[in-house]
Amino acid sequence: MTKENKLNAMGAISMKALFLSDEVNQLHWSVLKALCFVLSLLPLSQSAITLWSLSDASSQIMVAFLSISVLSSVWLVTFFNALQLTVVSLAHLNLSPLETQLIRIYRQVPMMTLAGMMAYMSFISLSL
Repeated sequence: MTKENKLNAMGAISMKALFLSDEVNQLHWSVLKALCFVLSLLPLSQSAITLWSLSDASSQIMVAFLSISVLSSVWLVTFFNALQLTVVSLAHLNLSPLETQLIRIYRQVPMMTLAGMMAYMSFISLSL
């Protein structure tokens, strides 16, 4: 019995249910990174609002300026990261039509999440 057969019998080598190419794997991690950027906007904006409301009147202008500067830079990085994912091309891979359609939909997830987060934050800012 070979070493690989022994490991298979012991369950040490897991079954691979889905074979992903390196490009698809990189796309997946890029989507996850973009989603982490998008989801980091909510705690940043909430902490900025809390800090702004806790500061006295004389320093609220500085806190607001700093918050707007930090949030706008994070918004830009998040937007460009999500935009970069929407235009990525995996045409050189030999993928089935189903996989191609799933990847086409999956590429849009960060931008749709960013649009939803922007709508939510604008609704929250209107209610303040």
